[in-house]
Amino acid sequence: MSISEETKMLKKELEDAGKRLEAARSNFNYAESEEMVDYYTYLIIANEKLYGYLSRKYKEICESERVVPDGIS
Repeated sequence: MSISEETKMLKKELEDAGKRLEAARSNFNYAESEEMVDYYTYLIIANEKLYGYLSRKYKEICESERVVPDGIS
């Protein structure tokens, strides 16, 4: 069975959230002030939650469409 457009869009959102999470973690390591540490901490937490949510939705949709989710942990 082929993957729906909705599933393709959700996968793209999930990949984008993963990239934003990776960037926030990387930038956190270079934060030079307490304010920037706070900012990147917030971004990391927010993107972890978003990534988790999108990952669950993606897996649920793939299951309902009977397709194997690829490349998502």
